[in-house]
Amino acid sequence: MMRHNELAAIVGTEWVRAGDASPAYVVDGVRPQWIVWPGTVEEVAAVLRQAHEAGWAVVPAGYGMGLSLGNPPERVDLVISTTRLHQILDYEPADLTASVQAGCSLGQFNQTIGQHGQWLPLDPLRPERSTLGAVAAVNDFGSLRLGFGLVRDYVIGLQMVQADGRLIKSGGRVVKNVAGYDLNKLFVGSFGTLGIITQVNLKVRPRPETQATCLISSEQVTALNELAQAVAASELSPAAMEWLSPRAAQQLQVPCPAHEVALLVRFMDSQPSVQYQVRRLENIARAHDLTTEPLNEPTSEQLWPSVRDFSVRPEANFTIRVSVRPADAARALGLLQEPLSNLTEDLGLVAHYRSGVVLAQGRFDATDSQCTKLAERLRQLRFRCSQMNGSLIIQRAPVALKKRIDVWGEVGPTAEMMRALKQQFDPRRLLNPGRFVAGI
Repeated sequence: MMRHNELAAIVGTEWVRAGDASPAYVVDGVRPQWIVWPGTVEEVAAVLRQAHEAGWAVVPAGYGMGLSLGNPPERVDLVISTTRLHQILDYEPADLTASVQAGCSLGQFNQTIGQHGQWLPLDPLRPERSTLGAVAAVNDFGSLRLGFGLVRDYVIGLQMVQADGRLIKSGGRVVKNVAGYDLNKLFVGSFGTLGIITQVNLKVRPRPETQATCLISSEQVTALNELAQAVAASELSPAAMEWLSPRAAQQLQVPCPAHEVALLVRFMDSQPSVQYQVRRLENIARAHDLTTEPLNEPTSEQLWPSVRDFSVRPEANFTIRVSVRPADAARALGLLQEPLSNLTEDLGLVAHYRSGVVLAQGRFDATDSQCTKLAERLRQLRFRCSQMNGSLIIQRAPVALKKRIDVWGEVGPTAEMMRALKQQFDPRRLLNPGRFVAGI
């Protein structure tokens, strides 16, 4: 059994706490025995070696933002937080590259490189509390995925500590690096089941000169969907395009009538490009008998963080994410609305329209009977999504619901490959046991 003095000998007494002292690191009701905050990569490795020898189950974490995602853990003996590893180790503005410790938050990183007119164009939940290691581990994304891609598009190298304390590196510090296998794509999105990321090497981008947000709202859902499809088929390159149900628009305080569906289109580029795209959008909307309303800067600055954090609104206790082909986004929205409205309150729907990702969040009474009913409804919806070659993931839910349905769903033939990778990197199943897909 773990002893405080063994961990304190590695990280220092002040950086070891009992699990009941930090509620942020409770994982689906399972309280760890200890939480540690290593200050160096060597300390991470030493803690993992000790955990491996003792057979302790370890949950990697940053600030604890992502611990609500995933199945309930089989057990949690130790949480290792990387938040003390927050240094920017190397930054070359001329090369648009940086090497950053995994515990540095996206907000902190962008604030630093923003002084050079650059940024990492990702918008995960609450970037000031989202560490770069955690963003990479769960492949977190938001509405900017449309215009700028995913975190794996920016990772050019990783440093990671395996379950037994061995240090491994992937990629490099330059954008063009062809040596060895591309393990970055393997580790990004692996949910901390293959190792703990301690350093991320990134390529960054110049910050856009300007931006503009346009709002189009209407009672005519079909017309709005047709407009969204027309924008997708045009030469326009929006950074984000979000479809909001009437209730979601109210929840996010979008300035449109309460009964109307809203479409938000965001452009980020040079001044001439943004001006052209706004005018072009107005013309496309007019052809569909719709009106475009440009939002002023204060409204836009307040609105987009709310859209970004939609899935973790404190008033809700339940969020699902459906991923389908972009052409099926409208169909997926229709699929979710009525079945979920019957079992949840205050249901709001938001779609990253051209990415084919739909978020649904609401509130329900987590009694045994309601959890059983909702779990069965989600199985039915998951099957319907699979018929569209899509998936349904439960991003956030009470533990009582998670115990009745796998939050990830079936992954098909890839399950065996993922189990084989887990066996290769963590044969004793000590990292995040049971929390990821296929029971990994």
